[in-house]
Amino acid sequence: MRVNERMKKVFSILLCLCMVLQYVPTTAFAVTTAESGLCEHHAKHTAECGYTEAVEAHECHYECAECAAAAASEEAPEESSDPAPVCTCAEACTTENFNEYCDVCGVDYSKCTGTDTAVQYAEDASPYAVIDTEAGTLTIDGTLGGKTTATEEDITALVEQLKAYVDSGNTTIIVTGSKPAMIEVSGLTITAIGEAIYRLSLDDSYNGKIDLILPDVTEIIDKEFYSAQALNSITLPKVTKLGSLAFYGTQYLRIITFGSVLTEVNETGGVMFAYVGNKVGGCDLILNCGQMNESSVPVPDLTINTWGYENEFKSITLTHTGGTATCSELAKCEVCGTEYGEVGAHTAEPTYVPNAGDSTQHDATYSCCGATVTEAHTMNVTTGKCVCGTEMTVVATVTDGTNTYYAADAATLNQAVTAILETGSRTFTVELPADAEAGMITTIRRAICDTEGVADGSIHLTLKGVTTIPGTTNWDGVAFGPGDIYDEAGKIVDQELVTQLASINLPDVTEIGAQAFYFCENLVTVSAPKAQTIGAQALGYTALTSVEFPELTTIPTDMFSGTWTLSSAKFPKVTTIEQGGLLVGAKFTPENNPTPFPLELTAEGNITFNGSNHFNIASQNYSGKVDLVLCCDKADKVTKNEDGTATWQVRDDLSYTFKSITFKHSYVDGKCTACGEDCTHTGGEATCTEKAICEACGTSYGEVDTTNHDSSVECVNGFCPNGCYEPATLNAAGYYEIDNAGKLFWFAQQVNVKGNREIKGVLTADIDLENKPWTPIGVTGEENNNFRGVFDGQNYTIKGLYVEGSENGVGFFGEVRTGTVKNFTIYGNVVVNTEVDYVGGVIGSICGLNSTDHGLERNGAIIQNITSFVNVTAKAHGIGMIGGFVGYANHQSLIEQCAWYGTFDAGEYRVDSGAGGFIGKIQENTSEVTIRNCGAYGTIKTNYAGDYNNTPTIYMGGFLSFSNTDAKTTLENCLFAGRFERGENLTDQAFLGAFGTLRSVNAIKNCYYLGDDGLEAVHSDSNLKPGSDNVEITSVTGEELRNNTIATQLGDHWMQDVHYPIPKDTKAHSDSATYTYTDNGDGTHKATCTECGYEETSRPHTIENHACTDCGAMEIVVSFDAGDYEWKTGDTLYFCRVSGDNEWEEYAFTATVAGDGTVTWTPDRTLYWDGTGEHKLVVIYPDTGYVWDTWYVDEDQATPETLRKNDRLDAIWSGNPTTDTITFNLKHRMAKVTVNYEIAEGVTVSKAEVYTLTQYLLFDIHTLERKNIAWEEGHDLWINSYHNGNQFTAFVSPDAYAADGNFIKITLSDGSVREVKMNKAVTFEEGAEYTYKVVITADGAYLTCADECTFEYTDNEDGLTHSKTCSKCGYVAASEAHSGGEATCTEKAICEACGSEYGATDPHSFVDGKCACGIKQFDIYGQQLNIGGDLSMKYYVTALGDGVSTETLTMEFLFLGKKTEVSGVYDSEIGMYVFTLDGINPQCMGDEIDAYLLLDGEEKANKLDYTVEANLLTLREKYKDDTALVTLVNDILAYGSAASEYKGYGSMTDDYVSSDREIPTTNVAPSDAFTGYTVTFGQMNYIKIRVNLADGNTLYLGETDITNELVDGIYKTAGIAPTDFDKVFTFTVKNGDETVATFALSVNDYISANKDSESMGNLVKALYNYGVSAEEYARPIINLTQYADGETIDITQSSKIIGDGTEYNLSLNIAEDVTVVFDEGTGGVKLNAITVADNKTLTLQVKGNVEHIVKEGISIGNGSNVIIEGERDKENNKLTVTTTDGNAAIGANNGVTAGDITIRNARVEATGSSTIEEYSESPVSGAAIGASDANMGDILIENSIITATGSSHSSRSSFAAAIGMGSLCRSIGNMVFIDSEITAKIPDETLASVIGAGSIMHGEKRLVCTMGDIIFTNTSLDLLIVQNFLSYGALIGIGETDSYSTVKMGKIIFTDMTQAELDAMIATWTYPEDFAEWGAYIIGRSPYNMVNENGTIEGVYVSDGNGGTVQVGNADGYNPTGYVTNWGW
Repeated sequence: MRVNERMKKVFSILLCLCMVLQYVPTTAFAVTTAESGLCEHHAKHTAECGYTEAVEAHECHYECAECAAAAASEEAPEESSDPAPVCTCAEACTTENFNEYCDVCGVDYSKCTGTDTAVQYAEDASPYAVIDTEAGTLTIDGTLGGKTTATEEDITALVEQLKAYVDSGNTTIIVTGSKPAMIEVSGLTITAIGEAIYRLSLDDSYNGKIDLILPDVTEIIDKEFYSAQALNSITLPKVTKLGSLAFYGTQYLRIITFGSVLTEVNETGGVMFAYVGNKVGGCDLILNCGQMNESSVPVPDLTINTWGYENEFKSITLTHTGGTATCSELAKCEVCGTEYGEVGAHTAEPTYVPNAGDSTQHDATYSCCGATVTEAHTMNVTTGKCVCGTEMTVVATVTDGTNTYYAADAATLNQAVTAILETGSRTFTVELPADAEAGMITTIRRAICDTEGVADGSIHLTLKGVTTIPGTTNWDGVAFGPGDIYDEAGKIVDQELVTQLASINLPDVTEIGAQAFYFCENLVTVSAPKAQTIGAQALGYTALTSVEFPELTTIPTDMFSGTWTLSSAKFPKVTTIEQGGLLVGAKFTPENNPTPFPLELTAEGNITFNGSNHFNIASQNYSGKVDLVLCCDKADKVTKNEDGTATWQVRDDLSYTFKSITFKHSYVDGKCTACGEDCTHTGGEATCTEKAICEACGTSYGEVDTTNHDSSVECVNGFCPNGCYEPATLNAAGYYEIDNAGKLFWFAQQVNVKGNREIKGVLTADIDLENKPWTPIGVTGEENNNFRGVFDGQNYTIKGLYVEGSENGVGFFGEVRTGTVKNFTIYGNVVVNTEVDYVGGVIGSICGLNSTDHGLERNGAIIQNITSFVNVTAKAHGIGMIGGFVGYANHQSLIEQCAWYGTFDAGEYRVDSGAGGFIGKIQENTSEVTIRNCGAYGTIKTNYAGDYNNTPTIYMGGFLSFSNTDAKTTLENCLFAGRFERGENLTDQAFLGAFGTLRSVNAIKNCYYLGDDGLEAVHSDSNLKPGSDNVEITSVTGEELRNNTIATQLGDHWMQDVHYPIPKDTKAHSDSATYTYTDNGDGTHKATCTECGYEETSRPHTIENHACTDCGAMEIVVSFDAGDYEWKTGDTLYFCRVSGDNEWEEYAFTATVAGDGTVTWTPDRTLYWDGTGEHKLVVIYPDTGYVWDTWYVDEDQATPETLRKNDRLDAIWSGNPTTDTITFNLKHRMAKVTVNYEIAEGVTVSKAEVYTLTQYLLFDIHTLERKNIAWEEGHDLWINSYHNGNQFTAFVSPDAYAADGNFIKITLSDGSVREVKMNKAVTFEEGAEYTYKVVITADGAYLTCADECTFEYTDNEDGLTHSKTCSKCGYVAASEAHSGGEATCTEKAICEACGSEYGATDPHSFVDGKCACGIKQFDIYGQQLNIGGDLSMKYYVTALGDGVSTETLTMEFLFLGKKTEVSGVYDSEIGMYVFTLDGINPQCMGDEIDAYLLLDGEEKANKLDYTVEANLLTLREKYKDDTALVTLVNDILAYGSAASEYKGYGSMTDDYVSSDREIPTTNVAPSDAFTGYTVTFGQMNYIKIRVNLADGNTLYLGETDITNELVDGIYKTAGIAPTDFDKVFTFTVKNGDETVATFALSVNDYISANKDSESMGNLVKALYNYGVSAEEYARPIINLTQYADGETIDITQSSKIIGDGTEYNLSLNIAEDVTVVFDEGTGGVKLNAITVADNKTLTLQVKGNVEHIVKEGISIGNGSNVIIEGERDKENNKLTVTTTDGNAAIGANNGVTAGDITIRNARVEATGSSTIEEYSESPVSGAAIGASDANMGDILIENSIITATGSSHSSRSSFAAAIGMGSLCRSIGNMVFIDSEITAKIPDETLASVIGAGSIMHGEKRLVCTMGDIIFTNTSLDLLIVQNFLSYGALIGIGETDSYSTVKMGKIIFTDMTQAELDAMIATWTYPEDFAEWGAYIIGRSPYNMVNENGTIEGVYVSDGNGGTVQVGNADGYNPTGYVTNWGW
């Protein structure tokens, strides 16, 4: 919620209701008429009173003293002008003794006058009053001690006594004495109590608060309770005589009770009971039955008139006495003989039979009267059935093992327990439901206590099933705690204790409530093994000796208080002890309890002690008796004392001493058996085979560490069978020695995983990596684990490298930053299948460090003496910075004496950002890379066609691809002698060169390349070329290379042999020549002379060790590894060789299994392959005999053989020839499903099926990638599985199974089928086994994990439970209760399972008024100004702890020298008490208020020196960005200032000025029956009217008859809130259904009438602004984001929409008279449409410096109006309105007759529309502002800037004006333009006028249209017509009409513009050049309108310069001077 809205929820309630005014004279009427000033005492005007009719200011000055006194009496509560307080002390006050109740001396006793007689207050106010606190009554001696006459002091004392009594919350007052004391007041003699109640009634807060009983009086005298508003009821047992007007005007009196027969009623005019109860819905009258005569008419003549004064009593009830009722007869009144009351009880037992129509009831027939009653079934506790024999549901049983009784509810449970007790049994069990209500437990207690003969300490009770024993804290007898016993009058006379209970067993109870067994004085044993929560004092004052609560976590407050017998206690899980938790009874002493007291508190972790004084058994007096056992983790809190005792420091400020303290723990499986603590394992070392062994408890823990090799495990080539690697050995020099592949893998792991970037390693042997997937050493990125150490190969060889890169940094090393890598030869393959960067055969990236402060001599790596035979293959587009040796280099890196001999094959792929044979790219700027003495001899292949991503270019080089801009590259003595194979499809934009493309270098010196194939030194795009720019690159031939010419030139530092095959030159063949060989694949090879190219096509292989010594062609030598797969002799593998040209050769290998399990594979023939090309070998098992790439899922796998055949295994191998054995690691390609099941005995499984999602699978020949093919439609998907014992197995396709999808189907031996759905979505992976368990029940089956489920918990959000779902199998278990965690005073407990909070917070524990959490026990949190019924301050209080309630907590206010003590209310929503100081006058906003919080009269907190003004100023500052709120606060402050000025009372600190709003002028005057009105501002704002109501007439407010609410001809409305000051109250006088007179007015009408008053002007202005501000602030905000797209929002109250710039497809329907504000927000309001319902008015206020948009128009209904108010002074403030479908943008559509359009102070841009259809039958065009096909009232545009665009539909001659009539408009009123700027145009061809009437050309529709005047005052016009259609309408006036239509309009008036000025303005208008030919008048009529003679105007008028107007032109219109028209056609 936004801050603004959150604040409004409180503040709009507090601040926007109504303001209290207490100073406007209530007798001053606003309208002076002939009747003004007249009253019954001044019946007519005289010369003395000064009235002169129809002469202003000669009004009546007569002031009637009697009327003024009556008015003052009536208005006294509202006036509250706060006169100065008067001292009421009888004698002078002193420092020691002053009257705190005196308004003067209670503030400053030094001002005491001591002149009044003694007046006592509060309970001592009257010596004749007695308060019975238990009965809740106040008894007053009506004779005041035997007086006949009371004094004024007596009355004052009585009033104060009544106030104090009622304020305390009581109501019943008894006044004794038959002859009460009397007092004379204003000539009227009245009883003292009557006068006291009358005076109390003058304070409205006491209305209806007294229930009065007069037990002794026999007569109520005249006017005794006249206007006694304080009465709620009156009881008169002996009264027989009533005086006149005795109860007149007791408007809150609800009940009058007469106990005797009234014999005399003296009434005057039938007004005895006038207005009785009319404020509370009427009065109930209770009469003695003897009051009625035989005709049931009260005697004496108590007619409706007498009793009700035209208002009947709500009810009249007669009381009867005597007689006896039976089951067949009513009692008969002894007085009147009337039967009354209810029938009596039956005297015979019934007989029962089941009811024939309702199975839940039976019929009971009584023989005494023959009656049959249908009743609900009632259980017979002996049988467990209903008394009628019907079976019933038993909810409880009671048994002692011999006798068993049954119960259906609490009533029958009481009977059952009573019955078993009456058998004499005292040991019994009651079994209840787990959720049994508290009443069931209480019922057991009642039976025990109510059954006679049950001795104390005799009951041994077991309660089964129930989980909660309810508690109590108020002695209400719940459970087994104490209960109060009341007499018939409700008075407590005794207490009931359950002393009969000796033991109680609670096997299922988890919670025991507070005081549940309190004062069970003979309770020796309590067993509750599951109890987790026990309430305070639950076991106090019992006889318990030993207790053990295994699950209890908190010992509550005073758990054992008063239990002195306790001698041992065990609490293994207690973690909190509340104050007094282990206090025992005072009788506990060493003497009566001589044995040691063992106490065990063995929970782990901290034990929290809240409060103090927790256990006296541990105090110093008893330290020799308590042996304490603690969990071992408390040892550091225990101190051994010299006397052998031990002290436990339970917290910093508290300790206890015990006889001894021992610690209990022992570890088993890592857990302490004493305290349950899990060992926090430490020490030990995990290896690849074993977990670490805890040094503390000896338990293995954690996980195995695959990076820590177990030396006892034998490794092969450094590879451990457990998946780890043999670690390298660290030598004395700090280098790790590496002599096998596993150690090299381990070395890489140290860098990549362990982060040891500076590690040093050295090879001590050749390494074979076995083509196992290699992870490059070092991760790219300066902050990552890149390599910065030393790797020295010591000239050893690494082979079998295989890297398949998927992330940046691919190679033997991924990234080398600052380390050294040197001295080795390496063989292998690097393959990249995805778009990555930094790829090299040896190193992906040599990066250096980005920072300059690195402390290194060289900011880069050193790479030395490495020879690489690594092939690099790119298999994806976009691979960047790739090279045969290194991919990327920068900074100060050095590469020297290195050579590359591999193949770099880019194929058809685009390699990005540079690709080179030796190095890919050297970066710009920071790169000072040096490469020297290096050679590239390998082959580079590319055939990129330029078709990837529209990028035809690539950069490639033989040695180097790219040296970037600003790079400082140095190349010395480098050579490219390799081959550059360019494919036939290679793009012509391949930037190729031996040294690539050079943008910048430092120097290239003495470098060479093989130029035999035409390759250039650098690409022509290079910035730098050989021979210049410090670049020395020379092309050489093969011969020059062979004869070492170049080697010589390369110099002494050249370290590389030139041994790569050199391209041949053409020569004659020599037999002594050397050859190259190519395998033919048939046991022979081709030999080619290296000198001349001579070839021999077929030479036999020379085989040694499976390989040809010449060509290298090899026999296939293979082995197959399928893990633990169990091969069988005869198993056949399908084997296929795929050559480079995609030729297949198929073979078969057959298995022979020896006795020891060794498997030998025999091929069907030997296979050779050539020694040059790459091959693929594919192996598949089993050999199915069908196409090898297709695999069908067998639906029958019911036998071991068929099951085995569905377990597909395969493998693929690709690469170049090798003499080593090729091992195929076969992978399982299907998913294996194994299901164990549980089933009840007697039923077996006959068939088990598993669902598979795929019919067959396809495997790609080149990759063995799998593709699943769906089943054929209608094909069964179930696999009949292999069933073995209680387990079945099947192979299914790897696939994604959906939750709740098919999975398992089981057919049972009885033929029934159980289908089990998949619990959760799961994807079966190939080669994986999935094991489940199915539990088969009697009616279903469900799926779980085969082993134990791993549950995840989800809070059920009920505060009690969570659900459990297995994360592995998805099984959903039953919900369970939250548990664990620990609540504090600020936070609830956190469930240990699901992590959700639950339960309640612990109570705060206060020390010195403050809890440890920081909260104060008593705090006045804050205060707020409340402006509701009156101006008041609300104070918000936090008060916690025992004894705090609304009864005990009060607040005393000191304000204006007066103390007021008030009670508060508790607001449960905010958790605070709220106290209100009422009745603050506006002029007193600056007076200080002191507030004191009291608890039972004792001050607990205070808030001093605060004012209403300060509150408002704080609020204004806090929300200073909320404009509406700041305005409201300012206007309230200004209102206070105006009130101060008016009252002459100045306490405010500043003179505040209200908003500058103009008060609208209204004129209302009463007439006819209405003779006057005023607005009174007292406790509430309300309107008074005076009415002269003739006989038979009635007065209505709206539709409500208010005649009976007139008082002396005056009616007062209910309170009027400031937001409703503009609300109109309509009063109507009617005679029957005929209206006699009507008068309508509002508060604002009164304000308007007094706004110019010299005395009240500022006041009513401030009041008006306050009301407007309150209304604007209180407007609700419409949040557009809450509505669905396309929705229409009904607007029924004034609202605000805050813009956010978003276009919403939402519309507004204005359903009431409202104001809607478009607020600027963050981007303006943008809506679809606005529709104003019939007879409603929309005021649209356009706010902010932003544009607001309505896309589909503002459409006005029948009789409706639109008022648009903007902020013209803001440049960008604008409302833009468009529309469609022929509607007006702002106006009336669809045939309605609308009201007016008013636009004030606004910027509006509006565009009308035409129907969309090109040839619609009824084309319609709407004006921008005005009408379409509807009728319109007036249009007023004032002080506004308007841009209006009309519309047209030319194909059907339908055109609309920009402002005015649409094409089908019938009528429009006046159009008035004042102080405005108007731009109006019709941009398309048109026949319409721009302002005025559209084109009315609709044939035989025969439209007759009328238009009022068009008036312009101080308004500029910019008008435009583009072109005509047939002819032109006038720019202002009438558009074209056909011969069927008529348009008549009024005058066109320019009030302040002369003819010359008008001509000058017309000259600025835009219209076509041919207007004179096709138009008639610029202002006036159109040609067709004139030709057809079907229209008129009343002339064009301009200013005559003297304040009047003069007509110009002629009767048809006006053209400017000199303008000539020739339209005469």
